[in-house]
Order: sequence, then structure tokens, then C-alpha cells
Amino acid sequence: MIDTNYITQIQFHKNNGTSKKQCGELLGLSYNTVRKYWDMEGIPQSKVTNQKEIEFINRWSNESNDIDETYSYVLGLYLSNGYIATHKYTKRFRLSQNIKYQNIIQEHINALQRLFNKQPNIVYPKNTNAVDIVVGSRDLDFLFPQGTIEGPKNKHPIILEQWQHRIISKYPKQFIRGMMQTDGCRFLNKNSVRYSFSNASKDICNIMTEICDQEELSYSIYEGQTNPSALYTIQFKCASNDYLEQVVGGKS
Repeated sequence: MIDTNYITQIQFHKNNGTSKKQCGELLGLSYNTVRKYWDMEGIPQSKVTNQKEIEFINRWSNESNDIDETYSYVLGLYLSNGYIATHKYTKRFRLSQNIKYQNIIQEHINALQRLFNKQPNIVYPKNTNAVDIVVGSRDLDFLFPQGTIEGPKNKHPIILEQWQHRIISKYPKQFIRGMMQTDGCRFLNKNSVRYSFSNASKDICNIMTEICDQEELSYSIYEGQTNPSALYTIQFKCASNDYLEQVVGGKS
């Protein structure tokens, strides 16, 4: 069976009027593969077929809560502003941050080091005010299955696995902190501190609002009205300020 994210993509293109041939060309799949999953109802649950993944899952479930907390935070970073880069011998997790936020950058580095048990590399792209934090791992396809499909995250469906939902539901503050540190904004509005979150992916914004609903945060959603570079913006209401000040705070 192909990766479930490809099955999601096939059904996405089918519902948007793409032909089987065009779908195969877009996804790099054969016509017969597309035809096999074209009329499938629903998405089958992922099956672990690799012994290494079985061992990884066992280690994951037996680790201390710190690992789950760290993963919830890093998943927030990945969904909002991270991506998986494919290189010749391995894949790499890459995250960009504004160079002026040194405390946040160090928090990113510490979290990635805990999660992958190795020191991330720091890259300074030329002629930018950004810093890239990069770490390679053979476990990236398992940790972030949404990254198995190449291209911008707003160009294909983003659906979390059940175990990912379990972790962010258990550690929502860490997830919200990761999301807000990358695609979030803290600003003054009529002498009152306000927060917002913007992203080009509707699916990612929906995941964010699901966790916000769990935490009983108040917000409004705007499509393409407040941030020209993002299609969707979550504007938090003043009632959510105390929570967000405690969990997110200002950027530094």
C-alpha cells in the first residue's frame, strides 16, 4: 500500500475535478496506482510494516512525558514554518526564524536536540535576516508523515495521524507555543495586547482552532483580509490574553 498521504492527495484531486492521468503526473504515481485508490471510501489507518518503526513506536510510548511534550512543541513548529528537505543520503528537518529572536532560536535548538538526540546545525542564508536550524534523521517520515508529499503544505491536505492528535491534545500548550512562535504575532491594539496566527493552509489553521477550542480560547477567523501573505488568520479575542501571555508571551 502507498503512503496514506498519497491516498489523501488522490481523493483531493478527484474531488477537485482532476483526471486520473493528471493526478498521476502531479503526484509522480503511475496511472494504475491512481486508479486503484481513486474510488476508495475513506482513508485506511496507517500500518506499521517496518521493524524499525515498531521499535521506534515502542521507544516513543515508553519514554518520559518530556519526549511527548517536546514533540508537541516541535510539531507546532513544523506545521507552521518547518519543512522536510530531501538530500542524497538522508532527509533533514529545516526551520527558519528571524535572527533577532535569539531566545526563541535557542528554544528551537534545545527542543530539536532533545527530540533527535543530536545537535542541530545552524545556517545563515545570505542576504536575509533569517537563521535556519537544520537536523537530519532517518525517522522524519515517521515523525512527520505530512512531509512525505513534496511541495508547500497549503497545496495538499494536512491530516494528522491519531497518535499525533493524542500528543497535541495531551500537551496543547506546547503545541500552541510552537505554532505561535513561528506564525504568530503579538501586538498592541488600542493600548491592549492582542494575538493572532496566520497561515496559508486552511487545514493547519483548522488543527490550530481544534486545540484552541479544547483550551476554550476565544477567536475569530478571517480569510485573506488581515495578512496579504497568508490566506487564513486567527484573531484571538481579549478573553484569551491571560492564557496566551502565560503560554506564548512576547518574542525575544
